[in-house]
Amino acid sequence: MRLGRGISVAVILALCFTFSACGGKRPQSGGPINGVICRDVVTLPQNLNDYAAAAGGGRALASGPA
Repeated sequence: MRLGRGISVAVILALCFTFSACGGKRPQSGGPINGVICRDVVTLPQNLNDYAAAAGGGRALASGPA
């Protein structure tokens, strides 16, 4: 009975390791994706406070459905 449980645990672990190895790695934030750098991230401010200050005190940053 113990041997069957050990094999079950080994199979489950092997499946977990196999499926986790198949997953792609996420690129680091701000780094190139497939060797291409997104210019928007480099040239546009990524802090929304900059856009809020430019819009003015009570103005909406974007229009949308009411």
